[in-house]
Amino acid sequence: MNRVLQAFAPHCADSRLPRTLAAKLRKVGLEIGEVSFFPIINVDRYEGCYSETIVPFFKAYIKGAGTVPEAELEAWFDDLADLNAKGAHFFSTGRFSFAFVKP
Repeated sequence: MNRVLQAFAPHCADSRLPRTLAAKLRKVGLEIGEVSFFPIINVDRYEGCYSETIVPFFKAYIKGAGTVPEAELEAWFDDLADLNAKGAHFFSTGRFSFAFVKP
């Protein structure tokens, strides 16, 4: 899983942006308003759920980048299906929203 996450990280221009955005905005003279977080959690993988949609995207991106051997990538993908069949699927991510104003 760690290799897959590392291989997927370059799809973002700055995957650590939520951690640093408030300081960057303040540095350029903006005031931070509301900051919110929307969690996305799936404890089962089923048609239409977020993880069912995003996991194939992960796989396709990483396969296209060639950063994880295809056999290892397929094993990871199959392992997720096995975990779900055992009732052990867990997926978590989230979305941040920053509101800011110019004083």
